[in-house]
Amino acid sequence: MLLLLLQDVVRAASPQVAVASPPMSYEAFVTIVLTALCALLAALAIIIGGAAIWGYRGIVESLTNDVKEKADEALKEKLKEYPAAAEMIEFRNRLQLIELLRASITPEPNGLAETPNTVQDGGLGDESQTLAQDYPSAIGS
Repeated sequence: MLLLLLQDVVRAASPQVAVASPPMSYEAFVTIVLTALCALLAALAIIIGGAAIWGYRGIVESLTNDVKEKADEALKEKLKEYPAAAEMIEFRNRLQLIELLRASITPEPNGLAETPNTVQDGGLGDESQTLAQDYPSAIGS
C-alpha cells in the first residue's frame, strides 16, 4: 500500500508533457495588435470628446460670469452719474410745490378763445395753410 501511495506521488510530481501548439502566425499577431490599437484609440477619442465638452462648458460659464461682472461694474459707474431715488422724489416734490404756487399766483385763463393755427387764403380759395409753413416763404418774397 505504501508502494501505491509512492507511485501516485511520483506521478503527481513528474511534469506533464504538453502537446506543443503551432506558433501564432504573423497575420494573426498583427490583427490582434491592430485591434487593440483601435480599441485604445476609440477610448482616447471618447475621453478627448468628453474633455472638450467639459472645457467648452467651463469656458462659456467663465465668460458669462466675466461679462456679468463687467456689466455690473459698468452699470454701477453709469448710475453714479444720475441722482439717487431719494433726490428724484425730492425734486418731484419741489416741482409739485412750484406748480401749486404758480397756480395760486396766476389765475387760469377762463373764457379766452383759442386761436387757430391756420389762416384762410383771403377768400380766393378754400385752401388752408399753417402759419409755420407760410412763414419762411413769406420772408423770401
